Amino acid sequence: NGSFINDPTFLRALYQLPDAYGKAPDNLQCVCSFIGQFYSDADLQEFFGLFFNSSHGQTPKQIGNNDPNNVGMEASLDVQYLMSVGADIPSEVWYTAGQNTPFMNWIVNVSSAK
Repeated sequence: NGSFINDPTFLRALYQLPDAYGKAPDNLQCVCSFIGQFYSDADLQEFFGLFFNSSHGQTPKQIGNNDPNNVGMEASLDVQYLMSVGADIPSEVWYTAGQNTPFMNWIVNVSSAK
């Protein structure tokens, strides 16, 4: 019928990951958010319920601030798709404040993380 949904199942099939899940003990994936882009865990759980139920209940570790009442579409989509395509891999969301040089601030924060 010509309909197309670019959901996690489609992407996992496209990249030949249908049954692949992160199992290595040191795996870690990260979303970097800047300039007022926050995500909502409630939206993440709803996304999992609709599109990738096997990840339902998983949440990323938050590094820096998050304002789930001021959700940005870009940040939300980044977290939703990263955690569903990279299924079962521990995930972090790093938020770095600042309007002018947040990427440089993020580099400093990551380099000093333990």
